[in-house]
Amino acid sequence: GATLLAETIPLSDETTDTVIIDCGSVMFGSSEMRRVPKVTYEESRSVLEATFEECIDVSGVLVPKPVQSGGGTIEFNTNQLNLTYLKQLEELPVKTETRFGYDKDMKRCYFAIGIMPRDAGSAIGFGSGKIKDFSGVVVYNMTVAKDGEGRYEFPANSNGIPGFIQGLQVHSGSNASFAAGIKGTLVIPNLCEIRDMYFGFRTGPAVTANGQLYLPLNVGAILFGGDSYTAVGTASISYSHPDRYFSFSMTLNDMDVLVARVSGSLGFEYSPRLFGVQLGYPETLAGNIGIFRVGAGLALRIDQDGASYVRAKMEFGLDKQVSVSIVYLRGYLYAGADGGYYFEGADRLTLELYLKGGIEGGIVVDDRRFNIISFYLDARGSLEAQSPFDSWWLAASCKVSYSLDLWLFEVEGSVNASFDTRIV
Repeated sequence: GATLLAETIPLSDETTDTVIIDCGSVMFGSSEMRRVPKVTYEESRSVLEATFEECIDVSGVLVPKPVQSGGGTIEFNTNQLNLTYLKQLEELPVKTETRFGYDKDMKRCYFAIGIMPRDAGSAIGFGSGKIKDFSGVVVYNMTVAKDGEGRYEFPANSNGIPGFIQGLQVHSGSNASFAAGIKGTLVIPNLCEIRDMYFGFRTGPAVTANGQLYLPLNVGAILFGGDSYTAVGTASISYSHPDRYFSFSMTLNDMDVLVARVSGSLGFEYSPRLFGVQLGYPETLAGNIGIFRVGAGLALRIDQDGASYVRAKMEFGLDKQVSVSIVYLRGYLYAGADGGYYFEGADRLTLELYLKGGIEGGIVVDDRRFNIISFYLDARGSLEAQSPFDSWWLAASCKVSYSLDLWLFEVEGSVNASFDTRIV
């Protein structure tokens, strides 16, 4: 049929194609002159009901074009298509720009669907939030470029979607290709906004998303109107439908909270087989008060498959910089400990201690720093044992590096020392 979209896309077994053929005849007296049958394209129809990657459901009506588009391909006119996601949402409030066609050379079909808001207030429901100001694409056997981070490139402004869809080239490779993505702003009421967000869909189906995290920290705007959200870092979301696995993480970049500047990572993950919460992992959740810095972290993960653990860490340090005219001098020192207990399998206990610091100084010319002297220290020790805890593995290392740059000559070097042993 007209909508046989390749062996990887399941369609209904029911025949939904309607092809209208004009095969009339003309009578001349007692003689009948038959005309060559002709397909009436504008009255022919093919109903599309398909699921792509068990993720995106599409339904609509296709009308074959009476002429070939050239280059060994035939395309179809399409009316408005309806889209749903994971069969858990209602029909999405979107309008679409679509292309469907058949590649005679590769003997397969291709399509491109551009997704735009149905009206100015349209938003897509996503968990406890919604995605607004969105644009997106769903593409099969057509070529979509990727950026340096592996994300599909398409217009963030929905006004550019129609021209983008019509300009896509048919994929000429031997392998079938599928691409889908959405850009927009994720709003979780009274909690946060993730702006400049990108949703990427992969085979599985699986979804990954990332963007800039905004929190409602502007008290004046909250009370008197305006944009109360302030950029504080980045956020990432991941969802795998087969495993029902969902994770959310965010990284704070020096956010002002009361008298401290806070930075670090927070996140959680969940599926029917695991639950995890991370505070200060992988980046320590820390705050700067004057020259002092205090940090901490706590992580818990319960996994039925055996990768369960409890981790905790503490850090304390100081960082001071002094500038006199064009001369600057900075000194810092940090000490910390990171320990964990791993269970639901081969029980294991780990502990790491570290001390790092340094001194550097130089001059500032035209807002550029020229480092003249520097000294760095990085010392670490670790202790590890496995059940039945009848022996311990001890390891330690220390690195000292230095440099002196006086333009006429330069001196630099480093000294390393390490050892490891088993204690019974």
